Amino acid sequence: MERATTTRHLSPETQPAGCAAATTQVPALNVPEAGTPMRVAFIGGHGRSGSTLLGRLLGSVDGVFSAGEVCYVWEQGVLRDWICSCGEPFSRCDFWQAVGQEAFGGWTTDVAERGLALRKLVDRNRYVPKLLAPGAFPGYARAEREYAQMYSAVHRGIARASGARVVVDTSKTPSTGYLLRRIPQVDLRVVHLVRDVHGVAYSWAKKVPRADRDGALMTRLSHRRTALEWTAFNALVEGLGLLGEPRLLLRYEDLVAAPETRLRDVLGFVGEGLLPAEPGLGFLEADTVTLARGHEVTGNPMRLQGGAIQLRLDQEWRRAMPRSQRRAITTAAAPGLVRYGYLGRSGVDR
Repeated sequence: MERATTTRHLSPETQPAGCAAATTQVPALNVPEAGTPMRVAFIGGHGRSGSTLLGRLLGSVDGVFSAGEVCYVWEQGVLRDWICSCGEPFSRCDFWQAVGQEAFGGWTTDVAERGLALRKLVDRNRYVPKLLAPGAFPGYARAEREYAQMYSAVHRGIARASGARVVVDTSKTPSTGYLLRRIPQVDLRVVHLVRDVHGVAYSWAKKVPRADRDGALMTRLSHRRTALEWTAFNALVEGLGLLGEPRLLLRYEDLVAAPETRLRDVLGFVGEGLLPAEPGLGFLEADTVTLARGHEVTGNPMRLQGGAIQLRLDQEWRRAMPRSQRRAITTAAAPGLVRYGYLGRSGVDR
């Protein structure tokens, strides 16, 4: 499903101090300034924590549009032409073509390569200190301003093409949240989604073929790396709340156990007037949700599923994960397990 396109981008490791080359080696693009602030619900946390499910649940509510992992639109959408969750390649998806028209007058290779180059220079977790004080790094600040303008244009295009009052961005990577908070046109709400690190680590270690990548395996990570990243990523997302951004903590396990209750909590947080007046949510009954295909640009392969889906808590790790691995993960991630209420109730041997 890939389109033959040559991708050129600037590697952060090859940039002079301050990333000054970001605005000299690649011609800058003129992106129109936005007007009215957009409400963006950013789902932050670590991968394999249920963000695709949460995004799709939210996107089933009138006035909310789930766009998937928007930070990957440049590479996986425009340049590689991977499948949208509607089932069409990005280049043949009417919705995303409308977004590109609204944002940039149409998607082009130049736009996508510029966006990708800037993302690699700006939107990485190791650059969060620079996102907190970009003025101290003039070269980085120039790249950050331009990328923020481009990312804002994409969100503005999504909002206009969908007509939604709230756009859900499931990018998860904390640095994307720090970028969004610096965009004046974005009215940010942070949904901090947490899942037991043992389940996260087990999911990252499995061999899972992707239906949207012709069977290619999903990325795999070691248990140790996952535990360390889980701790760091969640701490960074908490930091957004400490900086004054509205933040709601949601545990994946609670969402699956009581989907309607937890979904109503999130809806009340991300947007006034989104909760249906009548009791119940039409697409959700007990532990079964009926989902229509949407337009998530990328994310977990479950974004391609439609129809009735039974919600169940994936606890396979309890049976299949060796005790030694569970203990190692518990030790590495103990502060977060205590903070989010998992230690003592996750069944981990101590």
